Amino acid sequence: MNPILILVIGVVWLGSLIGVGKWQHTAGITEQKVADQVQFDQINQGIADQKTKAASLLAKANADTLALMTERDTLKTTLEKTREDNRKATAAARDHYAGLGLRFQPAEVAGCRLGSGCAGTTTADAAGAHGAAPVELPGAITASLRQLTFEADNLADEYRKCYGYAQQVK
Repeated sequence: MNPILILVIGVVWLGSLIGVGKWQHTAGITEQKVADQVQFDQINQGIADQKTKAASLLAKANADTLALMTERDTLKTTLEKTREDNRKATAAARDHYAGLGLRFQPAEVAGCRLGSGCAGTTTADAAGAHGAAPVELPGAITASLRQLTFEADNLADEYRKCYGYAQQVK
């Protein structure tokens, strides 16, 4: 055989190998690109679905939070109004009783109590049972008692407000 013919056949054969290899390589890349694109589309669709679901959940959570904040604000306003009404009633009671003295009627005549060594009888006479003079507390004690009562009433008003909030908030 002719060496040139062998060389031409070798070159043609080598060219066909290179051509077929290139063609198969290109076809493989294209097929892989198509397969990869399908996977990318699936992944992107999953991400888009997750974003849509997350946006929906966020919108619902925001709406729930806004509704809860509105409810709590209404509750707070109601409790503050009730507290203010109670505070006014407490102040009115304080003002009403400010000028009155604190008096009480003793149960027995001073000086003759059981066990006090009084020489009188243990039975009360008609004048002794009803004739004891009323006793009025000194002004300083009266003022202190009124202030203590006023502070206790204010504390009770605050307690009612806190208790009302604690009972309503879930």
